[in-house]
This record gives sequence, structure tokens and C-alpha cells, in this order.
Amino acid sequence: MHFISNKIIRVFSPDENLDKKFSKKITRIGPGAFMNASIKTFDHTFYEGGDISKLHRIYRFSFAYMQNLEKIDVSDSRIEYIPDYCFFHSSKLKEVYLPTTVKTIGRYAFSFTNLRKINLKNLINLIYIGDFAFYNTKMRQLVIPTSVEYIGSHFYSTKPYKVTMDVQDNDDNDDNEDDESDEEEDDENNDDENN
Repeated sequence: MHFISNKIIRVFSPDENLDKKFSKKITRIGPGAFMNASIKTFDHTFYEGGDISKLHRIYRFSFAYMQNLEKIDVSDSRIEYIPDYCFFHSSKLKEVYLPTTVKTIGRYAFSFTNLRKINLKNLINLIYIGDFAFYNTKMRQLVIPTSVEYIGSHFYSTKPYKVTMDVQDNDDNDDNEDDESDEEEDDENNDDENN
């Protein structure tokens, strides 16, 4: 049995199967709403007409301790904040697709999951990654967008996997501009010498 009030999902029974869709008017998923639920995938198909665009807030522990959850796709939502402990200990979670509106990933958000794939590099508005956010996951590589201003301590685990971080560099054009201005100065100096 699930309980929905004021456009927020508050409780979802661990053994419940969804035989009907959530209203496309649902804007928030409450704290612990799906905790321990037996769902394998959460995405737009849970909503009437596949419209998840009104979803803009999820809370702490919303998807925590879900032992069967393998994939989350909320890329068509308007979520800006992945709260602390949101997917904590969902041990089978492998894939996550977030919307480009995400600005913050909280502490322990994806810790102790089986996470291997996340569209982190596409999160152009991401500013903050909290402590232990990806701790004890199966991530082998993280591409951090240049928009990120803060990365918390122990945000990932290095054992038993080696994690490499590639920071996207958008300053390549600046180097070329400097080279061109140097060439122009050299040309001006040569003109002075010839006169």
C-alpha cells in the first residue's frame, strides 16, 4: 500500500507491486518513501503518460536499502539536489541517470551500492559533491564536470578498484589565443626592425 498526499509520495510498502501509475502531478518523493521496496527499476514508466517532468524533489533515504534496485532514471525530472543517503545501501544499484538540473550530490548519496555507471559528466550545473558520496561503489572512472566547486573527503573508495578522475578542460581555446597574440607581437617587432 502506498500513501500519497499533497503531490508527495510518503510511504511505499516493501512488498507492493505497482499495478497502477503515479499521477504525473507528483512533485516530490518523501523521506524513506521507497526504503526496502522490491522494485528493480525506477523511471518515467511509473508515472501516468511517462511524464516525470514535474518531479523536482527527493528526500533523504528515498531509495535507500532497496535490495533489488538496479537502475534509476530520473533524467527527465527537474531534481536539483540528490540528498544525503538517498540511495544508501541499495546494494544492487548499477546505473543512475540524473537530470542536468542537479546542482548538489549529498553525503553518502550513492555509498555502498554496486554503482558502475552514472551520467556525472553531463551534469553541467553540478557544483557540490559531498563527503563519501560514491564511497564503496564499483565506479572505475569518474568524469567530473568543470562546474564542480567542492568535492568532499573520501567521496569515492579506492579499494579494490582504481578510480581515475578526468576533469573536463574547456580552456583549450585560451592557449591557442595566447599563441596567436604572441605571433602578432613577433610580426609587429619584425615590422619595426625592417623600418
